[in-house]
Amino acid sequence: LDVTDLVKVGGDNLLVLRLDDTNSPDIPPANETNIAIYGGLYRDVWLHITGPVLIPCGGVSITTPEVSRERSTVRVVTEVRNSLSEPEKVRVLSEVTSRDGKVVASADEEDVVPANATVPFEPALLSVARPELWSPDHPNLYTLHSRVYRGEVLADELSTRFGIRVMGYIPGKGYTINGEFINLHGVDRRQDYGYLGDALPDALGRRDMEIIKDMGANFVRTAHYPQDKSILDAADELGLLVWEEIPNIKIYDYSPFNSTERGDSRYTRTYIDNCLRAMEEMIRRDRNHPSIVIWGIGDDLTGYPYLDDLRELNEHVHELDPTRWTAGRVYPMITDVRDPTNDAYFD
Repeated sequence: LDVTDLVKVGGDNLLVLRLDDTNSPDIPPANETNIAIYGGLYRDVWLHITGPVLIPCGGVSITTPEVSRERSTVRVVTEVRNSLSEPEKVRVLSEVTSRDGKVVASADEEDVVPANATVPFEPALLSVARPELWSPDHPNLYTLHSRVYRGEVLADELSTRFGIRVMGYIPGKGYTINGEFINLHGVDRRQDYGYLGDALPDALGRRDMEIIKDMGANFVRTAHYPQDKSILDAADELGLLVWEEIPNIKIYDYSPFNSTERGDSRYTRTYIDNCLRAMEEMIRRDRNHPSIVIWGIGDDLTGYPYLDDLRELNEHVHELDPTRWTAGRVYPMITDVRDPTNDAYFD
C-alpha cells in the first residue's frame, strides 16, 4: 500500500489497517471448509521510507542462466522508480558478495528514467568464478547488493540473498540439481499451530523446517498458500526445496452437513483475476529464493471442467518466471509437474 499522499511529514500519523476476512466467491480460497481459517493480521508489517528515486518492492530479479563449478553467470534485472516530475539520470551498481563478505562480481549501469515511471534496467550479467553452488546438501548463499545513485548521492539500496543452482529433469531417470541426480521426498506444511492459529513467531516456523530437515526430507510444499517469508529464508539456509502455491482451490463443500461436491461450479472472472494477482505478488516477492523450484497454481483442481481457467493461470506463471516449473492437482495434464495424489495419475 502506498501511503505517500496520506502521511504528514514531521507530524503525528496514525496508521490503521482494517481487515475484512468475509468469505467471498471472488477471493481465493473461495470455499476451504476442511481446515481452520483465521481472521486478523497475523504476519509482520513493515513501513518502507524511501526517496523519490527508488527500487520498488520486488524490483530485483536474479537468475542463473549458466551454472558450472568453474564459472557461473548471474543475471540481474533491477527496476527503478522515478516519482519526480522530471526525467532523472541514475546509476545502478550491482555487487555480489560471498559468505565472508568478499565482492566476487560487480556491474555498473547508467540510464535515464522518465518522469513518473518505473523502468527495468538492461540485464546485468555478472560472472562468478569457481562458485559455491546451492543444493540441499550444500545450501551456499550469496548476497546481491543493489545501489541506486543520483549523481554521487545514494538514492536507494537493497540486499538480496540468492543461490547459484540449476534444476533439471531427464525423462525416465529423474530430477537433477547442478547436474547430479536427486530423489525428491518431503512433506506438505500448514502454517497454523494449536492455540496460536496462524499468528506464529518466526522461530516456530523455522523450527518446523528444522524438524522436516532433521527427519531426512529435502522437499516442502506450502499447503496451500504463500507462507511467511521466514519459512523461505529457513529453506534457503537449511537446504530444503520448495513448491509454493497460491491459495486457489476447487469449490468443494466439506461441511459435515453437506457431503455433496460442488466441483462443477465455475470461478467468477474476478476470482481468476485475483488468482493472477496473487500469483504475481507471490513470484515478485519470492523469485530470488534458490529453494523454490515449483510454482503451484492450486490444489484439489482435479475434475474442474473449465480448463481454460487453469491454462490461463499456468501460462501466466511462465510469463512471470520462465525459469521454474509449474504444478497443480490437475487432470488432464496442464502443468509441467503432475501432483501424484491425483487418482487419474495411476490409471
